[in-house]
Amino acid sequence: MLTLADLPFINACLNALSCIFLLAGRLAIALRAEQWHRRIMIAAFSTSVVFLSCYLYYHFHTEIFTTYQGEGLKRYLYYAMLASHILLAIGITPVILYLLYLAFAKRFARHRVLAAYIWPLWLYVSVTGVAIYYVLYC
Repeated sequence: MLTLADLPFINACLNALSCIFLLAGRLAIALRAEQWHRRIMIAAFSTSVVFLSCYLYYHFHTEIFTTYQGEGLKRYLYYAMLASHILLAIGITPVILYLLYLAFAKRFARHRVLAAYIWPLWLYVSVTGVAIYYVLYC
């Protein structure tokens, strides 16, 4: 049975899965496999939504506040990564929703231009999500 203590690991797995979907979606569009790209990017978005739901559930149902135990330069680097992760995650979320709207509205020219900027940021957020888990728990 899953407990609240399992959620950080599950969240890291969801971030890793989102990262894999993002890379696969980029490959699919590079190969001009539009249907696969669409399916894979919906999977990336869905995985990110499930992650966010689990993350919020964990933080609303536990009083655990995990702090980084490292010192010196490692501490500053960790908090810089954490801050960039959080700020970018918050900032790109509405843009990702807009990208989905553009794709479903078949406004591919605008979607393509905007996705070129947002995709690497989304990938960064997914990768740093896994890195943050690793630094805190491994």
